[in-house]
Amino acid sequence: MYDILWAKHMSERNEWLDQILAANAEATSRMISLETQVLQLRKAVESRDQRIANLLSTVQNLHLALESRESRSTHANTPFYTAESRTQQALSHTNANMNVCVCTPRL
Repeated sequence: MYDILWAKHMSERNEWLDQILAANAEATSRMISLETQVLQLRKAVESRDQRIANLLSTVQNLHLALESRESRSTHANTPFYTAESRTQQALSHTNANMNVCVCTPRL
């Protein structure tokens, strides 16, 4: 009788351990999947940050080139020909004609 009870207990215990192992394997699989997703997101953010840095660098280089060109121009001291005044005129024109809100990014 004792042997039958012991065998039943061990059988239930083995089923319980199998369930725990299956749940652990599933949790481990999900954790690996989440870690993979986090790595992919980090790479995407790094890529985005690099593209933003490249765009900022391009804008700065274009601004410097424009300033250099204007400083060589015979009309450099005329407000109409400065980059800042042309930017302001373009923004005013856009705001007046299209009623658009223009936000200037901080560099």
